[in-house]
Amino acid sequence: MAEELNHVFIATSFATGCRERAQRLVDFLGYFGVRCIFGEGFGGGPISAGVQAGITSSSFVIALLSRENKIGDGAWEPSQWVIQEVTWAHARMKTCLLLVEEGVRFSGGMLGDVEYISFDADGFSDVFPHVLRQVKVILKKEGLTIGVKEDDPIQIYLRRVEGENDSPEALHEKVLTLVGREKYEEALELAEKLTKTHPNYWRGWITLGAVLVKLWNLDEGDAVFVKMLEDFSSDDEACGAALHNHAWVIELKSKPHPSARSLNEQACLYRKALARDTTRVYTRASLICIYVLLDQVEKAHALLNESAIYGEGFLEAMRRELDTRGVTRFRIISQLPTLAQNLLYPIRRNHAWQPHRHVVEAINQLEGLFL
Repeated sequence: MAEELNHVFIATSFATGCRERAQRLVDFLGYFGVRCIFGEGFGGGPISAGVQAGITSSSFVIALLSRENKIGDGAWEPSQWVIQEVTWAHARMKTCLLLVEEGVRFSGGMLGDVEYISFDADGFSDVFPHVLRQVKVILKKEGLTIGVKEDDPIQIYLRRVEGENDSPEALHEKVLTLVGREKYEEALELAEKLTKTHPNYWRGWITLGAVLVKLWNLDEGDAVFVKMLEDFSSDDEACGAALHNHAWVIELKSKPHPSARSLNEQACLYRKALARDTTRVYTRASLICIYVLLDQVEKAHALLNESAIYGEGFLEAMRRELDTRGVTRFRIISQLPTLAQNLLYPIRRNHAWQPHRHVVEAINQLEGLFL
């Protein structure tokens, strides 16, 4: 008798596009009764105890290796955290399936004989039939089976996906993909289409404004954020995002030497954003930095302690925020408690810690700004 399938461990980075693709994969496999868990939910580091336990108890591992850090000549590196998780799983004899975005390169090493499927971010759903075939092969090798509740669920699912290609969520993901590739003009054109065809989808407007700002049309982008506060006044999540981005524009206008007035204005907006949506980890990270720059260190520490409940999600947001702060970064870090410093930038044995290289200005606070 075939053994029962436990769960599939999905290794993916925290980047917004990666997480959305991973969720679509989870939804797809769910049609076949395959339960999946995410590595990011455990927090605590690349190979935390929670991640180890999730991999160890899994039936097999699927990893999404998406574009994270540009290395030149049109090539990209994937998240090193994901590579570490796959390497750890492979070393423990776990079957691994890699979904590798086109243009991504990584060192073979232990992963040289791991099965992989290439995909284009703009057509991620196209890989699902290939994933299903490979999953069936893996299950057969492991002596596992999955239940199929419908006569032909793969066709039912693909018809549903095909019908959603022009959905606001699908268009939004395409815009984010273009932004991640620094194709801002194309992203702007698609964002304008998104807001025209789906005017009630607030994420389209926040994305439109952010793309305008990326093109350095600061006033136009800011006007979008301000108008959102009126058009989506009853939506706390939308207003939280708009207030955050409004503060972001003020920060950009005041660089490189913001005045106390500018910093206070930013702090006020960030507080209002958190009042509307307390879960905004990027807003929390930004406000902590502003408090330090205003020499309000006690407020920074208090907010830092309060934000600890968000675990690795908050730490990642804090790292990204610090990595965009330029010369003020070290001033801010020096005012944080030693424990927080060690959690944000842990000392690695045999080599010095390097900031996340995938955090570049082109995707500055991608989740905080575009969601």
